[in-house]
Amino acid sequence: RRAEGKIPIKAEMMSDAWAANARLKEDEEIMAILECSKKQVQLNLEWHCEDTGIVVPWKMLLDIVPEPSSEFGNTIYDFKTSRNLDRRKWKLQVFNDNLHLQAALYLAGINAATGLQYSNFGHIISESEPPWEPTVRPLDAEWMAMATVDYKIGMRRYCECIVTGKWPGYDRDAVRPDIWMAWAGSEYD
Repeated sequence: RRAEGKIPIKAEMMSDAWAANARLKEDEEIMAILECSKKQVQLNLEWHCEDTGIVVPWKMLLDIVPEPSSEFGNTIYDFKTSRNLDRRKWKLQVFNDNLHLQAALYLAGINAATGLQYSNFGHIISESEPPWEPTVRPLDAEWMAMATVDYKIGMRRYCECIVTGKWPGYDRDAVRPDIWMAWAGSEYD
């Protein structure tokens, strides 16, 4: 089976996947989004760095792209799973996993590729354990503004490294927790 590109999984995992899928289908908003959307939209783009003249090939795979004429037509979505969909926990996961950067890059990419103006990004999320509760969590404009600045700085730095041949290294300092980490996820949000 592996030679055919298939990966065998245990019956229990398949049963869990079916249960999560069935629960997802019970959510009317999520189903409405999925029904009017293209799935797994691949974009092949180029990033042109004005400062260095470097052109970086850029490929992305968008999970859920609603038709522009639909009621969800100004938003693209990414599907995620998480152990905990609590708003505070999800906010920390967005930050730690740089999901806001992914969102800003995806919006910039689809708008550049299509000439359309998708302006919002959201996550359709399913719990990774029973009862497989799903939700939709849009990212607000503050996330997008912060992420847009960050990805542009990051791309410029990457292009500078290509030009100079100098790449950042890593320090060897001991890793200590920041004070805010003691409170992350507590009731003091």
